[in-house]
Amino acid sequence: MVWGPLIAGYLFLAGASAGAYATAAVIDRKYPQAGKIAFAGRIAAFVALCIGLIMLMVDAEAGLANPGRFFLLFSNPTSVMTLGVYVICLFMLVTIVSLVLDFMKKRQPAVLLGVGCVLALCLAAYTGFLLGEAAPYPLWSNAALPVLFVVSGASAGLALVLLIGRIMNKKAVEAMRVFDRAGVILPIAELFVLFCMLVVVSTGSPEGAESVSAMLTGGYALAFWLGLVLVGLVLPFAIEAYSAKANAHGAALGYVANVGVLVGGFMLRYLVVAAAVVVLCV
Repeated sequence: MVWGPLIAGYLFLAGASAGAYATAAVIDRKYPQAGKIAFAGRIAAFVALCIGLIMLMVDAEAGLANPGRFFLLFSNPTSVMTLGVYVICLFMLVTIVSLVLDFMKKRQPAVLLGVGCVLALCLAAYTGFLLGEAAPYPLWSNAALPVLFVVSGASAGLALVLLIGRIMNKKAVEAMRVFDRAGVILPIAELFVLFCMLVVVSTGSPEGAESVSAMLTGGYALAFWLGLVLVGLVLPFAIEAYSAKANAHGAALGYVANVGVLVGGFMLRYLVVAAAVVVLCV
């Protein structure tokens, strides 16, 4: 395998970081009384991205042996990787500014939050474009993958912030009803985009069909159906749909739903990375 779990971890954490910042921005605008949870969400966004970048540097070929190679990424503005580095740097800068304002107990300017959310969207999409730039595997080189990673990143970031929020102040999280609807909509959207991507990839080439087969019925089938579909999508959707109908959220169910989304978010990236290159091993 060319890339493995560390790269999957980076892709997951970058997407979750983007989603966490966006979630914190929504909390700031709609639930200003929950400012501490928004603050925690921005800390989570910053920490997640930092850990993800460390994973990327450890896994990158000759990354630690020759760290100077990373500076070459700034020198080619026509490259998707270079554009991604620009996005990461700007997103980190905006996140740090937001955190400084939090420490100073200053209100987050709407313009700053807007720019941060745009950069978060670009960051989540970039993680999908990055794979297509790295190698022309059918599972990586398709238009649906960046969309899928954006939706999954939003879901993972939301789950991460809500999980932290439940630990800090469960009642405040339960009052954020807009996120209950998001918890129902996002798994459906992710499942739909995932289905479309798999259909396009499987019908586009024999290599693509082989990758999809490995994911659905081959060596990665258990991880796909149990880890991604059941734990990561169906279970959180069922919990959020039930909670929305009952207009209440059990504490235990809330934790299960959030953790399930995070597990599914990582499994999605791992499966996309692993199943794409399985054709090289046969």
